[in-house]
Amino acid sequence: MQTKKILLVEDNRDVRDLLNRMLGRLGYSTTAASSAEEALVHLETQSYPVLLTDVVLPGLSGTELAERVHASSPATKIILTTGQGYLLSNGLPFEFTLVPKPFHLRHIEAALTSPATTLESRAL
Repeated sequence: MQTKKILLVEDNRDVRDLLNRMLGRLGYSTTAASSAEEALVHLETQSYPVLLTDVVLPGLSGTELAERVHASSPATKIILTTGQGYLLSNGLPFEFTLVPKPFHLRHIEAALTSPATTLESRAL
């Protein structure tokens, strides 16, 4: 079985570590970044089938990162996490899955295994 790779972007170290452990339990291999800019450096040399990013990041936001990733790799599954869902009230020009904070392992697993949706459709 091939391990699926995930680019994980979260500026809060505790949340990033928690997500790394959760994803490892689910059989995923992660590359973790603490900012969108750091994630872009990883994307220069590696492709990822999944981007899991917080919306609120220092500097470039998670939605701006997601837009860049979608523009260069439209097949990448995009999962956004946030405790401030109102920031996505205008939606995004592509499908994504929203996992509101606080979340549990089952929310992350559902986001990884379900098809992407638009914000208007549903959030996990």
